[in-house]
Amino acid sequence: MSQKPPKTNLSKEDYQLFLEAMADTRPLALMQNRHIQRPKQKPLPRKGKKIHQQELLDHADDIAELRTNEQLVFLRPGLHKQVLRKLRRGNYQIEDEIDLHGLTQQHAENLILEFIAHAVHDQLKCIRIIHGKGLRSNNSGPVLKTLCNHLLRRHPAVIAFVSAKPADGGSGALCVLLKTSTGIESNGQSHQI
Repeated sequence: MSQKPPKTNLSKEDYQLFLEAMADTRPLALMQNRHIQRPKQKPLPRKGKKIHQQELLDHADDIAELRTNEQLVFLRPGLHKQVLRKLRRGNYQIEDEIDLHGLTQQHAENLILEFIAHAVHDQLKCIRIIHGKGLRSNNSGPVLKTLCNHLLRRHPAVIAFVSAKPADGGSGALCVLLKTSTGIESNGQSHQI
């Protein structure tokens, strides 16, 4: 049974091979409104009824990799963007600072937590943490910068931070705004934090 090949890119030989391969087949019957039952999937096991937000943050931090010149910005949800704008412009006076250059990651972590605890105790509003740009770090990227980014985002006393102005350390330092008893603007309102 030789048929004329339809208008395709197939050669006559290829079309003939196709017809020979399909010789023992028959078209499927047309079935309308056919519903395929899919097997029900078992629900994923959950750790309790709530997914812990801290677990999500831990995993998100593992993914984020920083570059040496990357500018960091963080604002606690619910606060007005004006707070961040003022922090970027240097409207908050730096009341204390710490330099982490040359420290190990573990030592730097302990020092950062201790520094923030003292700053909160002394009711300081704005501090600077100099972590360096990480230019001497191996292929792992800026270790102390990444540490600061992760620690500060999780710390309950930190409400915002930005990379410093170029004259104050640029992408190698952070200006950090802390909770105080005087309150910070939140969506145009002043309240206690």
